[in-house]
Amino acid sequence: MHLLSIIEEISQSEKLPFIVIGGYAVIAWGVPRQTIDLDLLVAKDAQEAWKTALCARGFQLESEQAAFTQFHSQAFGRLDLMHVQLATFEKMHGASELKALNGTTVRVASIPHLIALKLHALKHGESERKFKDFTDVLRLVHIAGMNVRGEEFKALCEKHGTEQLYEEIVYFSS
Repeated sequence: MHLLSIIEEISQSEKLPFIVIGGYAVIAWGVPRQTIDLDLLVAKDAQEAWKTALCARGFQLESEQAAFTQFHSQAFGRLDLMHVQLATFEKMHGASELKALNGTTVRVASIPHLIALKLHALKHGESERKFKDFTDVLRLVHIAGMNVRGEEFKALCEKHGTEQLYEEIVYFSS
């Protein structure tokens, strides 16, 4: 059984919605890449319920921060939960799409929301992740046929990234 099957089972039995983000979401949109963990977006209000449900199924809490909770399982590896305000979660959930991943149909972040998350990670993240996240953005932009010179994309970059990131994406998308 794959980790996504376990997550979907928890989601259904506990009525805890989630959205796949991170590497698995990029894969679901057709970008071939490797990932070592599963990243999920959940509502902050559901954070404790997720923690209880995961620990009851053998996951061990590794780290808990304001916006992230990290778990580990001997059988499944690392699982990261990103928790956001309910209104943000509902907006992203409404725009998410059902995708088949590892034999399980799950909600995956929309490409614009996934790009926003990647831009935020690039703006605030660790330098060793830059190449992977930047490449993900370029590939997602290409798959979606986004106009990187358009006002909508520029506004997305200004809100979640930086002017320099925007200029680099335009340069490398040409």
